[in-house]
Amino acid sequence: MNVVILKRKSEGPSWSLGIEDEEFSQRKPDKGLITKKEIRVLSLHALNLRKNSIVWDVGTCTGSMAIEAAKLASEGQIFAIEKNEPDLENCYQNQRKFRTDITAIHGKAPQGLETFPDPDAIFIGGTGGEMGELINICCNRLKEGGRIVLNAATIENLYRANEAFAEAGFHTAIMHAQISRSKPILGMNRFVPLNPVFIITAQRKEDMNE
Repeated sequence: MNVVILKRKSEGPSWSLGIEDEEFSQRKPDKGLITKKEIRVLSLHALNLRKNSIVWDVGTCTGSMAIEAAKLASEGQIFAIEKNEPDLENCYQNQRKFRTDITAIHGKAPQGLETFPDPDAIFIGGTGGEMGELINICCNRLKEGGRIVLNAATIENLYRANEAFAEAGFHTAIMHAQISRSKPILGMNRFVPLNPVFIITAQRKEDMNE
């Protein structure tokens, strides 16, 4: 028998909800492939996570949404999928940094989702051109009372997503988030806008009437 005694010398780092974008490892120089902090917080709120939620993050990229979801659903399970291997490597690095337990795999959704258990919540950050099929599968796999949140950056994807959810018998609520951040310039400040995003929250119509 072996006995190991661990002694903590100092407090470890901690992060509150809405981790700064710069804290995440990202693909360089192509920055911007991350769900921005403000949009991330709004999307996480829309998912309505519980401590024991099973969550899918489709098109996880840096893993920022999955990591923050893991902190909210600390007794649940987080599953993520990403088609670009360099982005997935960043996700692994971020997972280690933020000490979160996430099952992240390489694949192009919807292929690969069959290995995940049925979710309570799904975040779709990227569709890889397979929006109709992807949404249909997600709607079929989602547990009763669950929510799907999809971020769309174009009006075309907003329309396609809304139509696909309607065909699956889901109701959608859409938020148009247009965020600006202050930036110093010549001793003064101006606002620099982030790319506007449509945050689509989808629920089964019967779930909304309960």
